[in-house]
Amino acid sequence: MVDAVVEISDNTEQILVTGSGPSALAALKQRDAEVNSLLNRQAWSIGLGNGLGTVLQGSAVIGALLIGIPAVTAGTIDPVMLAVLALLPLALFEVLGTLPAAAVSWRNMSVVAKQIEDLDSIEAFLQETLSSIDGVKVRNLKTQWPNSDSVALADVTFEVARNSHVAIVGPTGSGKSTLAYCLMGYLPFSGHIEISESKTLLAQQSYVFDTTIRNNIQVGGGEMSEAEILGVLKRADLIEWLESQPNGLDTELGSFGNRMSGGERHRLSFARLIAAGSDLVILDEPTEHLDCETAEKIEGDIWDSTQGVTTIMITHRLMAAQKCDQIIEFNAGRIVAIGTHEELIEIGGWYAQSWKQQQEQLQMRKIILGMPVGIATKT
Repeated sequence: MVDAVVEISDNTEQILVTGSGPSALAALKQRDAEVNSLLNRQAWSIGLGNGLGTVLQGSAVIGALLIGIPAVTAGTIDPVMLAVLALLPLALFEVLGTLPAAAVSWRNMSVVAKQIEDLDSIEAFLQETLSSIDGVKVRNLKTQWPNSDSVALADVTFEVARNSHVAIVGPTGSGKSTLAYCLMGYLPFSGHIEISESKTLLAQQSYVFDTTIRNNIQVGGGEMSEAEILGVLKRADLIEWLESQPNGLDTELGSFGNRMSGGERHRLSFARLIAAGSDLVILDEPTEHLDCETAEKIEGDIWDSTQGVTTIMITHRLMAAQKCDQIIEFNAGRIVAIGTHEELIEIGGWYAQSWKQQQEQLQMRKIILGMPVGIATKT
């Protein structure tokens, strides 16, 4: 029960974004009902045992008196022994009264002992299973959002090789972010997802906690030395920004990071992702809502910092996707093409058309930036 509460608390942001709060609360209530049912049965067993013990104890005392009083009257036993006969059941049940609780504890300990006994075999099984998985494998994935009748993803099958970079692209609403939440385990699904590595998600909305810079980084990496935190901030290109802060690492960032620009919030979230040190990084539109220049700089830093790390990047910026080892194109919740940049350009379709449009926009931007200031302003 505690694990369930902690898991929901840790993933509050994703639960709110995906709208899966009602289903999460329903699952928590079900877990609470199951725990309460077990506790009620356990309390009933202990109460019943204690009640029966009290009845038997009283019956034993009365029985001893019924036997002892006639014997004392007849002079068969000494009157002092009558007190011994009456107190003997009380003394015995003082010990026997602990049996109900002991029986419940024995049952619980038996389960724990069995788990300890199987620990070695479970660990061996997990190691064997994980060693057989190389990166990420998705088979026949199907899912839909809570309170929705339409299927969000269907028949999704692909593999991501360990330490490779894969881009997930496609038009808005094609299921890219839905895939990310399935990979992270935030959405229920049918099919199979096998991941051999620890995983971290960098979502579209960069969440900044209302605390210090130091604490925001340690959310991802746990207890870290100042040198380690500075190293992470350097990799995220935040050292110059840090030097401008009044209290250094102990600067309070305010509610939702309202004292930071959008680019700074993205970089801080990226620094937290680096601090986590996960083997699988899932980036869901990491440069969404940023200007082209800032987006290009952040994408370059992300690329450099994720070398040797299995990376799945969901993006609409095809310049970033171009460098990836593999590109997976989605449309209407299904995979329509898989290949390299060159292969998808040759195939044509949405990717080739979008690439052409983005290149034209890039050329237009270069032309505008190269124009004299007065003319560029009028344009």
